[in-house]
Amino acid sequence: MHKTSEKIAKQKKVLTKAVLSSAKQLGLTMDQLAIVINLDSVETLNSLELDPDSSQGELAIILIRIAISLDALTAGIGVNTVSNLEAGRNVSFENLVRVAMVLGRLQELEELFKPHLNSVDDILRYESNTARQRIKRK
Repeated sequence: MHKTSEKIAKQKKVLTKAVLSSAKQLGLTMDQLAIVINLDSVETLNSLELDPDSSQGELAIILIRIAISLDALTAGIGVNTVSNLEAGRNVSFENLVRVAMVLGRLQELEELFKPHLNSVDDILRYESNTARQRIKRK
């Protein structure tokens, strides 16, 4: 019986920590989280240990699953990065590639970096520029 109560207490702590982390990842305020998991107030949230079998616990698990699903859809890219990309601000090339993968647009991204060779002269010019050259030692 003692192990069971310890196990339940640990599950409550883990669920509470996970839902707080998920809310942060989704950009939810504590007030919004309290509404989502049907709590009376934010004060209740601060001292909360969510029981996975309670209605609030079930809502917390759903919120965690949503956060995990969105993370998978965005290939691990943070919400701010997605916002920056949507707003046309700078993002790292790695994140741009991740977004292209998620959207199934890698081929279009690859096309941007392929040389456009329309003639034999273009091919010869491209090959002469890509040949490796050794640096001469002094």
